[in-house]
Amino acid sequence: MAAGPDGAAFRMYVRTQPHQSVPYPSLGPRPVSGLARFLMPMSLYPPTPDSPSLSSPDGELTPMEAQCLWLVLDMANRLHRPVEVIDVSHVAVPPETFDDGEGDMLLFPVLIRPDGAHLSGEHDFTPGRVRNFLKGRPIPFRG
Repeated sequence: MAAGPDGAAFRMYVRTQPHQSVPYPSLGPRPVSGLARFLMPMSLYPPTPDSPSLSSPDGELTPMEAQCLWLVLDMANRLHRPVEVIDVSHVAVPPETFDDGEGDMLLFPVLIRPDGAHLSGEHDFTPGRVRNFLKGRPIPFRG
């Protein structure tokens, strides 16, 4: 499995929220290759097309964040790139991980490339941007 430019995995940070008053059905185990399997609850695997969100016993991703995660994992699988998926609601992550280098905090979800480049916030996760990002190409500024 090919990794990032220096052999390291990409890291995707997501944040589950407490369950809403109307719980979504559990998605059950989904087959995902790579490191995501070991860092995420089994029920947080990519949804079926009709699934409204990704759910675990302790919380759920918003539908938009779930869609971003599904896009990244699908694209990474196609490009043979390992992705670590880390739910910051359950794993302590140093706050400086989410500093954009100019003193601002990154928006979730966050995908960080081994070279330090990042995609941040649901608006950054389009198929073209994710594909180019995973290939190591420069990502044009979105203003």
